[in-house]
Amino acid sequence: MTLRLEPGQKEVAERNTQHSSDPTDVESTAKAKPREQTDGHKPFEYDAIERPALDVAVIVAYHIAEGQPWVWLRSAARPPLAFRPSPPHSPAPPTPVLWEVAAGLIEPGESPAEAAAREAEEELGFQLYSTSSRLRPREAAADGPVSTLVTLGPPAFPAPALIAEAHYFFMVEVNPDARRAPQGDGSAIEQAGEVICVPLAEALDACRRGDVPDAKTELALRRLHDQVGSR
Repeated sequence: MTLRLEPGQKEVAERNTQHSSDPTDVESTAKAKPREQTDGHKPFEYDAIERPALDVAVIVAYHIAEGQPWVWLRSAARPPLAFRPSPPHSPAPPTPVLWEVAAGLIEPGESPAEAAAREAEEELGFQLYSTSSRLRPREAAADGPVSTLVTLGPPAFPAPALIAEAHYFFMVEVNPDARRAPQGDGSAIEQAGEVICVPLAEALDACRRGDVPDAKTELALRRLHDQVGSR
């Protein structure tokens, strides 16, 4: 199975990436700024990115069907990829739309588990809660049990040379019958998002082929495989 957006989905998402040249229109804006560091001998300048909401919660939702785990992915428009130049060593410009696991910034005052639960509801349509945080279920779903988040390994730093952002990983087994239409966060980035469910083995094959080039997604899927296998 090849995880690629259908032409219509790709065109809608690409239009969103070209919505405005104003960088404040994207989900989060961070500015590279020179920072004066010291190596013990003399100061030097270093470009780093800072933002109020620094860290990210990453959640891989899955369920067991036909004797194997299936994972839920969402398409995401990534404006920086739309404007990325194509260097000689790059065979083709990257698509500005990627298949990813659900993820989002941890807002000030939120715990990583709370952010993961919020993102699962906004991006996938699953209402969750974590027993390890102050988050509580809003209501018991009539069509299925409320799920519980499980930490999926330690945090990781995706680009430590540029930003101190840490990714906090979670997994959650969900009931597909309890899923509702995701509402998103109201941003243009999420308006064209599509949600799919594929076998974990096929998602990992897509990562190996380069059809899913998002690093946090591949790491989350590999960690999930370590926990539940491919059955």
